[in-house]
Amino acid sequence: MSLYAYQRRRVLLLTAVLASIAVFHFASRLFHLPTYPHFGGVLIGDPTPLTGLVIVAVALVVAVLLATLIAGTLRFDAGLFAATLGMATLSTRAGRVSDILRHSAPASSPVIFIHFSLELVLLYALVSLAWSILWGLHTSGYLKADEFRDGVEDTYEPFIFKLSAFAMQAGVMALLMFLLAQTDAKPQTLAAVGISSFIGARVAYYMYPISPSPWLWTGPLAVGAAGYVFAYFNISPSDPLWQTGQLTHALARPLPIDYATLGPAGAILAYWLSRRWHRQRQLEQSPPLPENQSPIDHFIQQQQRPH
Repeated sequence: MSLYAYQRRRVLLLTAVLASIAVFHFASRLFHLPTYPHFGGVLIGDPTPLTGLVIVAVALVVAVLLATLIAGTLRFDAGLFAATLGMATLSTRAGRVSDILRHSAPASSPVIFIHFSLELVLLYALVSLAWSILWGLHTSGYLKADEFRDGVEDTYEPFIFKLSAFAMQAGVMALLMFLLAQTDAKPQTLAAVGISSFIGARVAYYMYPISPSPWLWTGPLAVGAAGYVFAYFNISPSDPLWQTGQLTHALARPLPIDYATLGPAGAILAYWLSRRWHRQRQLEQSPPLPENQSPIDHFIQQQQRPH
């Protein structure tokens, strides 16, 4: 790849991310989402949670389509990567978990952690909807699969193989979260989720080279939901510490919006890099390519040959 092509790819991807940030920044300002900035949790605790969910859904679809229009020639899920990073704008306007516990949690029960897990499931449903839109564009012929971007042929893997990759990603991510999410400070929780998801997906793909990417970026859903449920069952309602925001459960420190944004984004980035490195390993083990032919051109030529 020439230096010009490399720089062009970076500019297009950065432009897509900035466009997605602008979409969510405009939506959050226009519709006051969350209603109480730096104290609300985007959906949980808002006076109109259903309205907030609809706003997030519309903004996510707009961001995915816009980012795909800008950077869809780079990767199949470039639009989803950019949109989830843009959606993290909502997290920067939301409060920390400790803020929400002090202002919104009921004094009699830590049931708010169950609400967190339900919100995470809803947010991931929206991310899955956005990915299904991309898949619809692909099946309609408007968006090429990753194998035409990096030359790594998508092969059929048994369900247990994909499930193993999912479990590996979630397990590695959970371990790293215990190390990285030491507080619920916003920069630390966002970085902890993104880095843990990235490394977990890298390890999972190295062990189980699978496709498509949802088998990797759904790992943060399992980690976050398990963390919230674990916190709910291990917190005594009579313990006053959790009501003041002092949590000893690392997996419960990020907000659902943190898991649903930096989680998929980190895993998708790891998926791209893993496929590229996987292709390099394949090239090292295969005969040399014809002169002046790139790996992707060679892959496309092989696909066009009659079988």
